[in-house]
Amino acid sequence: ATGIGFLWSKSASGQYWIYDPKTIATMGTAVFYVMILCLRAASSLRGRQAAFLSVVAFSFVLLTFVGTRFIQGSHNFVK
Repeated sequence: ATGIGFLWSKSASGQYWIYDPKTIATMGTAVFYVMILCLRAASSLRGRQAAFLSVVAFSFVLLTFVGTRFIQGSHNFVK
């Protein structure tokens, strides 16, 4: 869904939102979740470690949704 959003931003506004704080936070969160999934698939991450990293990743999701509203230069649809 994130990749589709990048493609849609190009058609909607004429440019990719690569340097936007929301885009950077979203990509960082997606990379963190992919890292967790890869570690789980490799069987090197189990139990409490996996639970802790999942909580950290979810806190990144909350930061992406709520925290980036207050950053200057971020695209906002609600004024």
